[in-house]
Amino acid sequence: MDHHCPWLYNCVGFRNHKYFVLLLFYAVCCVTYVNITMMFSVVDMCYSDGIHVAHKSCAVVVETLSTLLNIVLACFFGFHVWLAVNAMTTIEFCEKKMQPSINNSIYDKGVYGNLQAILGKNPLLWLVYAFVVRPGEYCCALGSDSLMGAPGSPRLSR
Repeated sequence: MDHHCPWLYNCVGFRNHKYFVLLLFYAVCCVTYVNITMMFSVVDMCYSDGIHVAHKSCAVVVETLSTLLNIVLACFFGFHVWLAVNAMTTIEFCEKKMQPSINNSIYDKGVYGNLQAILGKNPLLWLVYAFVVRPGEYCCALGSDSLMGAPGSPRLSR
């Protein structure tokens, strides 16, 4: 388990980390799209004479809030991409902040391997909500190279 996400009302862990990262990615994409498309309308509205000042100020406030939300979401998404690339969870990040002597994760497989562990083996499906971790596919136990579900390897407890 990584952490409990109040926005998802669920715990984010190994089996649903991809969905959490994709939620953040698509949220950033949507808010950026709204920001860009709304910016032109707000600029046109501010320079036109026939629109009441209250409507202009409301549009500017909404655009400002949208921009702030975009910045916060983009930073949060960037942080979680950084965590994914470094094979860390939020809890591990907090622990390493308290104990700087811990440098690497035992699960680190390099940038591409870490992204594959979360998003799946096929890069063409990384941005698709497809099931990633199947028993025997890419789930390694405690940093070992033995696959879960393979003969003689540890099994996931149900």
